[in-house]
Amino acid sequence: MTQIIQLALSTSSVDEMLEQWRTTCPNLSPTLTLFLIEYPEAEIPLELFAYYLSDALGVFDEPLFGICLAQAIKNYEHSDLQGDELDYDRFFEALTYIAADLLHNIKIEDQQGAEWRVVDGIHITDWFVLNPTRLKQLEIQKIKIEPLFSERQTVRRVQQMLKNKMCLADEIE
Repeated sequence: MTQIIQLALSTSSVDEMLEQWRTTCPNLSPTLTLFLIEYPEAEIPLELFAYYLSDALGVFDEPLFGICLAQAIKNYEHSDLQGDELDYDRFFEALTYIAADLLHNIKIEDQQGAEWRVVDGIHITDWFVLNPTRLKQLEIQKIKIEPLFSERQTVRRVQQMLKNKMCLADEIE
């Protein structure tokens, strides 16, 4: 049975992930460029979001980050109020909602029983780095992705956590 959420070895930097997205979505790439020109303050939160998801998380062999970014750009393109100050918020609302919706009800577990859940706020790449044996487990497909049933881990809660992770950059500046 094919799982919706899949894991792959993460090999790309954030810049490489963005460049790969631009290559695979050439029709949306100019709109991203225009969005970043209009809202240059969006670049760092976007990069933090990419780093959080990395290219390790995928949906049917497509990087989850790319799916989220494509939907956020399409949402921006279809906005009736382009240039409106709410565009920025709508962009990140769309970007984070898809990830939150897909990840809120899963957990990733290594062979020792340690779990990664999106709501815990740990970047997936960092979770792998914290225990290097996880990379070997991933290579031999011993990392499990399982359903997680939690009343506390809602889509909105996960989405807010993702937004908080991206907003940390604003607080540092």
